[in-house]
Amino acid sequence: MIVDRGAIAEALPGYELGELLGQGGFGLVVAARHRRLDRPVAVKVLAADPGERTGFDAEAQVLARMDHPHIVRVFDYVETGGLCLIIMELLGGGSLARRRSGMRPETACAVALAMAEALSYAHGLGVLHRDVKADNIVFDAAGVAKLTDFGIAKILQSTAVTATAFAGTPMYMAPEQIQGGRLGPATDIYALAIVAYHLLDGAPPFDPKLPLPALWQHHLNTVPAPPRNVPREVADVLLRALAKEPADRQASARAFALELAAAARVFGSDWLARSGLRLSIDDELRVVAAAPARPQAWPGETRAAAPIPPTPQEPPVPDPAEPPTLLPAPPDLPAPPDLPAPPSETPPDIRGAASPDAATVLVTEGGSDGQAAPAPGGGPRTGPVGARRRRRRVLAAVLVCLALAVTGVGLAVSGGGGGTPSRDGRLAAGAAAVAAAIAPAARLVGELDGLDPTYMAFSPDGSSLITVGSAVRVWDVRRPAKPTLSGSLAVANVWTAALSPDGGRLAVATRQSANPDDLHVGFAVFDVTDRSQPVQQGPWTDVDTGVVEAISFSPDGRRLATGDGWQVWGPGALRLWDATKPTGPVQPGPPTRGDGPQTSDDNNFVAVAFSPDGRSLATAGGFTQQGPRLWDVTDPAHPRQLARIDTTADDEVTFLPDGTLVSSGTRDDYSEVLEWWNVEDPTAPRRTGLLLPDQSAGWIAAGFTSDGRRLALGRGNGTVEFWDVTDPASPGSLGAAVREKTSSVTPPAWSPDGRLLATASEVDGRIRLWSVTA
Repeated sequence: MIVDRGAIAEALPGYELGELLGQGGFGLVVAARHRRLDRPVAVKVLAADPGERTGFDAEAQVLARMDHPHIVRVFDYVETGGLCLIIMELLGGGSLARRRSGMRPETACAVALAMAEALSYAHGLGVLHRDVKADNIVFDAAGVAKLTDFGIAKILQSTAVTATAFAGTPMYMAPEQIQGGRLGPATDIYALAIVAYHLLDGAPPFDPKLPLPALWQHHLNTVPAPPRNVPREVADVLLRALAKEPADRQASARAFALELAAAARVFGSDWLARSGLRLSIDDELRVVAAAPARPQAWPGETRAAAPIPPTPQEPPVPDPAEPPTLLPAPPDLPAPPDLPAPPSETPPDIRGAASPDAATVLVTEGGSDGQAAPAPGGGPRTGPVGARRRRRRVLAAVLVCLALAVTGVGLAVSGGGGGTPSRDGRLAAGAAAVAAAIAPAARLVGELDGLDPTYMAFSPDGSSLITVGSAVRVWDVRRPAKPTLSGSLAVANVWTAALSPDGGRLAVATRQSANPDDLHVGFAVFDVTDRSQPVQQGPWTDVDTGVVEAISFSPDGRRLATGDGWQVWGPGALRLWDATKPTGPVQPGPPTRGDGPQTSDDNNFVAVAFSPDGRSLATAGGFTQQGPRLWDVTDPAHPRQLARIDTTADDEVTFLPDGTLVSSGTRDDYSEVLEWWNVEDPTAPRRTGLLLPDQSAGWIAAGFTSDGRRLALGRGNGTVEFWDVTDPASPGSLGAAVREKTSSVTPPAWSPDGRLLATASEVDGRIRLWSVTA
């Protein structure tokens, strides 16, 4: 492009022009200085098509409004004499293309994270970049990476942009961009994944020196090889972003950022600090990135984690070296939906050597715990009794010793000791003997990163899965083979959560924070009607003990019940809240506490559950094993205790749809047990069923189907057992249908139709989705 320097100076009388910084087929960039402000700037000069004047105006207005720390700032825009002049921030740190040689993997991931956040911001304003590449990522003098060159960006209208005549760089172009198809945020995600791949591998996935038709054929049809010497978790994120179909990539740039931040933890929980890059990211990403690190899984190694899929279009499949144990499906069983396709052959390594990016070209179109009420979508379920139960008991033991100097309190960490009482043993043996049902067949269809999950719940329509761990995440599971991250919450120290019956609100409770500046203590309610953008309703609600152990919505969603356990600094309490206020929950009456000592079960509330009619509430006391209690909550300002159930199974409580109460926990002999109780007369509960599973498998974590007739029982040894509990007096074992790759299974969650089961492990942090057929 040839431009008269005098024409630029005439168009910008307030600037003193400097040296030529760069030139290409679309325009040039000149250094300049504002005469009165003494501010150095860069002036980008583009040729303007008179027929596109309105488009340039609209684009310039949006670009000028952009204010993001990882996007170059635009100060002014001038059109004159057939030229478009963009006056923007002058960046003196050089481009990524010049700095990427020998870059540490932590730094590479940090650059990609910064650019994903920049794209997320731009997409939120309705702007597609369409030419993300290393040359357009430039550092300022302080080392902050910034996305530049929005000169060929396109303003999104109500529908996606069609690639009728647009610019792009072949090395980075997505298939839909090459084919002249409809563009969207996924187009920019594809290009960013090429940038990250090149940084981590040392070469792009496809050799830019290939003839242009051959290079485009690779983008369109060739599955890229996994990047070399890159941990599987990180490679998995990149390969998904490089899927041929836009719908198979991450749902948004934000989702890409969250997945990458979590995957990069394989470099250590302090990988962001060690990246050496100045990042401006929000607390949510920092929480995800700084979660406890797991061992790295480099290519060729076997560890308890999801193996990388053979192609980015296929769902994760079990590692042949360490497959999960599954019951064989009946011979004539039809294949469930969205099953993984057979692995393809290893794609050829067609990467090019590290080389400068190909030139930009013009392309023209040629053609609960505490979730004790029936869990929305997932049916009634006990809370996360795995690690949470162990943490409770260990914490309780420490507090007892500190506060009372009392020893000898019996705490059960697993159900491996003790032995089975003869009467109950005969009952359990007889129930197993008469079980005639055939075990359901379970097939692994998808995996996702739950970030050390302790709670899971499906939405009432089964389209979403809420997971709570070191972060709160919402997943789109309409295609279980390819779950996508819809949204998340930046909340630290999450302890438990509850989804409202209509699936529109999520209550999140946190532990006492060690950080006095941490405002996320107590609980808060979020509107999750828009899964991609949860909105907090009112401030965080604190409690005087600082620890909300359990939380549950009433069946009509109008009330919340919270329970907190006693601590050294005070007794726990049962609290009821009016959840209808848009400004946040309001407590209609004082907290309810017992008459006994603060360390007694009278003042310990570690699980809460509303009855189906919402008139009664069940609470569990936890380690003291004095028995669950039933409450009349028709007057929420003054709950009234109706009865204490005579059992030591006092860890978890849940109501089934028919009003039956199920309690679970550890008995005096350290055996793990579930008990069914008829509470039609809440003042005189009657036990109607008992499930005493094999104690050698360890503790139990239960998840019921929505009708309460089938039970998935997570065990301490990593198995998930299926039980027919239609008649709780004679529960029938349907076998150990699923074996996780690691132990410590958290409570399973069922989809509303009972055809999809979510299991999770607190060891590898993965959530696995299983297609279940009876």
